Amino acid sequence: METVLITGASSGIGYELAKIYAKNNYDLVLVARRIEKLKRLKSEIEKKISKFK
Repeated sequence: METVLITGASSGIGYELAKIYAKNNYDLVLVARRIEKLKRLKSEIEKKISKFK
């Protein structure tokens, strides 16, 4: 499995790329300055991934 590092994952392009790569089953390393937004992204990805399994 491939691993992707995404910086600026809490908003904008980084946020959208994180969702796309997660949907395509990549392992993600997400970096952001805003921890609360990063936590929300994590929850959103985990919920969507569980729907695909």
